[in-house]
Amino acid sequence: MRPVVIFICFGWIFFSHCIVPDKPGFTDAASEQGFKVAQKYCQSCHLLPRATDLDKATWVNYVLPKMGILMGYHSMGMNRYITRTDKPLLSLEDWDKIRHHFITEAPDKLTDTSNRKLIGPALDGFEIVTGAQLTEQPMTTYIGYQHASRQLLVGDGMQPALFLTDASGSRKPIMLPTGVGISHVTADSALYVLTMGVLQPSDSRRGELVKFNTVTTARQTVLDSLQRPVHFVLEDLNEDGRKDIVVAEFGNQTGQLSWYERGRNNTYFKHILRAIPGAIRIVTTDWNQDGHPDILALMAQGDEGVFLYENTGTGQFKEKVLLRFPAVHGSNYLEMLDYNQDGLPDLLITNGDNGDYPPVMKPYHGIRIYQNKGNNQFEQVIFLPMNGVGKAMAADFNQDGQLDIAAISFFPDKVNSPDEAFVLWKGLGQGEYEPASFPEARNGNWLTMDQADMDGDGDLDIVLGQASFGLNQAQTGQGAMEKKSWIWLKNRLR
Repeated sequence: MRPVVIFICFGWIFFSHCIVPDKPGFTDAASEQGFKVAQKYCQSCHLLPRATDLDKATWVNYVLPKMGILMGYHSMGMNRYITRTDKPLLSLEDWDKIRHHFITEAPDKLTDTSNRKLIGPALDGFEIVTGAQLTEQPMTTYIGYQHASRQLLVGDGMQPALFLTDASGSRKPIMLPTGVGISHVTADSALYVLTMGVLQPSDSRRGELVKFNTVTTARQTVLDSLQRPVHFVLEDLNEDGRKDIVVAEFGNQTGQLSWYERGRNNTYFKHILRAIPGAIRIVTTDWNQDGHPDILALMAQGDEGVFLYENTGTGQFKEKVLLRFPAVHGSNYLEMLDYNQDGLPDLLITNGDNGDYPPVMKPYHGIRIYQNKGNNQFEQVIFLPMNGVGKAMAADFNQDGQLDIAAISFFPDKVNSPDEAFVLWKGLGQGEYEPASFPEARNGNWLTMDQADMDGDGDLDIVLGQASFGLNQAQTGQGAMEKKSWIWLKNRLR
């Protein structure tokens, strides 16, 4: 979940890159004037948001008051604002014009025009195996499977420890001491564990990266004082034989995407790639095939998009924008794939974060695949609508030669479509997908997921991590499923 989407630019804050209608229509002349004022103040660093991306109540009660504070005005309620600083960033008259535009043009309720398919009630070929309950109130922030050790790794947001167990939960877990809020784990020469240090939106520097000796489990701090970090990648970026570290410090009002150059004697030197909050996912790859590892980063928060950092080969990087999205979209996951098997890397991206204000079902939430057309140009070829989707992983789960997609949602439509808490999108070919779920899925709150061959039988299984927060959003009472830290979807193909 993210704080309200904002972006600092030229000394003031507003929504980042947003989509402008090709031919904007206006309810009245004042709305058109407000649109022009917003263009003046917004487009110095990004595009203007569409009023129709959010409903009227969300603009009035949550977004505009937050924007007002940042521009120098305080909401008194009843749609009245007063100056809160000697030097507001614009006049009260201009601020009123901007507000009028968004309030006037925003709909009372967002309309869903997406072509949603009925979610099937059963997962063919999968056995549902409930895992263990590691804590009284499961708050699983990380789950992943390590092939080398054949262990399931589980991080609980309220426990300063990494749990090592098996997929079924039958083995007594080993606990490794860590910070709070494990966000990512990678096994290399050691087991590297990243912790946020704090779960709620914060600019505090309590995050750290530690590593454990895989034999003795001895603990060593690698990086500390990180700003709510959510992801990292180990990669030898300057090709000196030592692995460097790329870290996404999501932060809150501030944050950064950085790489830490590893020197001799395990010292690290920080290089900032992007000095704004919202870095959420990192992929390293030789994007331009020049023999040097490049960096792909998904940015959320304000200036949402996919940014490429081309490695010049000397430890220097050149930033290029591959994709940009409206800040209200809620980008939250990225992975690279070759969707059409043409040798060019394509991108799978989810946007479903709905934690900025009371959740509103947004018809543009879902899973998208962007096909690489060459020369860093992309075309959206797949959109699978899915309320509140948080993560999607592509793989051929039934081994029929078609790409399937497993996806979780922490903000599903619990009233009209509760089964979208987990969906397995079965690939049918020609860009068609058939969604299916399982009855128990609607009773869980799935925050994280991984896929791997966890029983060594040659097919891919799926594991879902639950963060219940002590609340069953379906209001059906606490059941056994809601008490489990994870659930294992065991593939019975083999």
